[in-house]
Amino acid sequence: MMLSRRIFAPWLAGLLLLLLVLLAVLFNASPLRRLDYPLLDVLSRYRPLPATGQVAVVAIDQASLAEMGAWPWSRSLLARMVERLTEQKTRAIGIYLPLTYPEAAPALDRVRKLKSQLFSPDGPPVSVEKEAMATLLGQMEADLDGDAALARALAASKVVLPVLFEFSGEEAQMPGPLTGQPPWTIPAPDTTSDLASLLGALRHPLATMAYPLPRASAIVPPFRPLSNAATALGHLLLLPDEDGAVRRVPLFVAVGDRFVPSLPLSLAAVSLGVPPSTWKMVDDRRDFFGLELKSVRVSTDHGFRLLLPSASPGETMPVFSAARLLAGEVPAAALHGKTVLIGLSAPDQASYLPGPGSGSLPAVLVGAQAVATILSGATVVVPPWGWVLEVAVLLYFGFFLLLVLPRVSLRVGAMILTIFLATWYGLSIALMVSLGYWVSPLSATCFAVAGFMLLGFSRWFAAARERSEKAITNKLQGVTLQGQGMLDLAQEKFMACPPHDASVRELLYSLGLDFERKRMFHKAVAVYEHIARHGKFRDVSARLEKLRKGANPVSFGTNGRHESTLVLDPGAITPTLGRYEVLRELGQGAMGTVYLGRDPRINREVAIKTLSYAAIEPEKLAEVKERFFREAEAAGRLNHPNIVTIYDVGEDHDMAYMAMELLEGGDLSRHCQKGRLLPPAEVLRIVSKVAGALEYAHEHEVVHRDIKPGNIMLTSSGQVKVTDFGIARLVPTSRTQTGVILGTPSYMSPEQVAGKKVDGRSDLFSLGVVFYELLSGEKPFEGDSLGALMFTIANGSYTPLREIAPDVPDCCLPVVEKLLTKAQTRRYANAGQVLKHLQACLQEIG
Repeated sequence: MMLSRRIFAPWLAGLLLLLLVLLAVLFNASPLRRLDYPLLDVLSRYRPLPATGQVAVVAIDQASLAEMGAWPWSRSLLARMVERLTEQKTRAIGIYLPLTYPEAAPALDRVRKLKSQLFSPDGPPVSVEKEAMATLLGQMEADLDGDAALARALAASKVVLPVLFEFSGEEAQMPGPLTGQPPWTIPAPDTTSDLASLLGALRHPLATMAYPLPRASAIVPPFRPLSNAATALGHLLLLPDEDGAVRRVPLFVAVGDRFVPSLPLSLAAVSLGVPPSTWKMVDDRRDFFGLELKSVRVSTDHGFRLLLPSASPGETMPVFSAARLLAGEVPAAALHGKTVLIGLSAPDQASYLPGPGSGSLPAVLVGAQAVATILSGATVVVPPWGWVLEVAVLLYFGFFLLLVLPRVSLRVGAMILTIFLATWYGLSIALMVSLGYWVSPLSATCFAVAGFMLLGFSRWFAAARERSEKAITNKLQGVTLQGQGMLDLAQEKFMACPPHDASVRELLYSLGLDFERKRMFHKAVAVYEHIARHGKFRDVSARLEKLRKGANPVSFGTNGRHESTLVLDPGAITPTLGRYEVLRELGQGAMGTVYLGRDPRINREVAIKTLSYAAIEPEKLAEVKERFFREAEAAGRLNHPNIVTIYDVGEDHDMAYMAMELLEGGDLSRHCQKGRLLPPAEVLRIVSKVAGALEYAHEHEVVHRDIKPGNIMLTSSGQVKVTDFGIARLVPTSRTQTGVILGTPSYMSPEQVAGKKVDGRSDLFSLGVVFYELLSGEKPFEGDSLGALMFTIANGSYTPLREIAPDVPDCCLPVVEKLLTKAQTRRYANAGQVLKHLQACLQEIG
């Protein structure tokens, strides 16, 4: 993973992209050129056109074919056209027609055959009639020999004829009659300069590969009599660009060690009177690259290709019909001193070439455009230093993208990059429009845009990955917090996750249900609304509607005594206190309502006793909560068979709760009534179990403070369990009525009534009251009012047990009497002593 991140690091990817575009610039890659063409075509239209008035075209158009006959014409007609142009004193003539073969003339062949038969060396002697016949046949041969007529016309004028090529892939060679060094070709220039010299002259170091010259295997010259009569020759090769349009004319084609010039170049040189031997190929200067024809500079790219203007030559260049020329209808002044090209323009016969935005053009018009461009100097040139500027700008953009952009925000980087690109395009357009220099801005643009997108994508991907990792972390943390009951913190984590993720909405939905279980309905609404904003999900809409109407599916209501009671709507979710599911209400306990609960972790039923904060005065709530958890923790440490086991204690929204062992049975309150009393032996067994529990608790420094029949459970199996250890003193002293956590005053010790500090001996006094009541069915201390009751406990006496219950075993009397002694010092010192006496009494009565 680390290796792949290094390999695909943004800076490394950007560097590779820079090298790729740099190589594309140095090798003049086709994709970049294709991107250049539209801008080049648009900008070149703003340059002035070449001096097209120096060049004219004689077109063999559709009208000429209709008047003079179908193509091909007799070469005698071409000869007449050349003669007409010569008479009108044109400077030079270029014929854009292939003439590599002799003219097919059947009549001429028959005349020559007849002539050879009549004047055979083996025939009869020549007579006067034969001489006359020979003269007539000679005149007929001369009239029918179009090649000879055309050769004579070519010899009398300055005419350039086309040559064709063979591209067989074999070793290049000149044809037989052209071997040696034809005068209309030039030797290949020396390209063995070292790199320092090339760079010093700003010459492209990879020009031979980036701008290769077309190379042919052989030349196919015109018919020999015609080529011998022509002033010069030139090729007609036109290579369209990648988009099919013809924008450049290759001025040379390499054949062996010679360069064959194009017909437009040869024609322009003949028109200027500059022989090929004086041509100078300039490739060692910084301000110019191309060809010098004496005073005329022909600027080209590094492949010696001439860049043509985008405007159609037919709009500015005179074009005359061949039929009009042959008919003598073209004024002499129209062609005087002009360089003229003859070629086909009839759509059915001519080769049409797609131009750069001006439609298709016949080849002769493209050639005429090239001639005009050469004679006037190229209007759009590729400067020799153009590639240097492109590479420099590309490296500048590379520096910005690789070193600057990673240190700024994408917005700032986009603004700076836009300014750079606008400046670069402004410079390129200014060079083109004002000076005619074409320097392509596309390479740097492609790199800048691609590099910016790459960096933007890498940042987006990194941010997405970080968001994904953060979302996973938040989900895990949220689930953990939710499991721990910290729902608010879990909500913060879940809200930070993308809500379009189905798993996140599932977690939020579960959280909303937990908020409902905890009676935190406004928070449940917030969670459900967050889910609903991102589409439908389960029954969220129904729950929202129900909660907004105030119909809470689950709540803990209160009765008139501020005791919580469970309220469930039909079909509502199961409420919870902490992690415990609340199943139903069991009754009222010392602290508040007691519920039947279930621990979902181990599927165990528990009794849940609650302390509603509504029952506590607000100013004393903090103190009560602190004491509750401290005393509950102490009671939770007690592990005795006759003490109810406390599993858990916690706080849930608006109440505290205690989860404890669930007991099947009832408390001793029902056995404190006459007619329902237990046998003395059973009472002794129960009280001794309670004494043993108190002994264990007191040893662990836990005082019960509320020993009474309601806090002593007798299970269906006869097991005795003491409940509610350490809880009685949590309720403020103002809450002294019967049934509140403080306990029933009838079971208080004198020191409790007096508000003194209590210890384990106070629990023994309360145990004595319970013992007395279980044996007699009556309480030892009673009063008409709470005050009278408390006075009796502190100062009054009780009715002796024998008087109320004459059947009570004698051994029980001294135990009850010592337990109910008002002075602490005269009571049993500890519960262990009580236990011994009770066990002895139990053995005594059998």
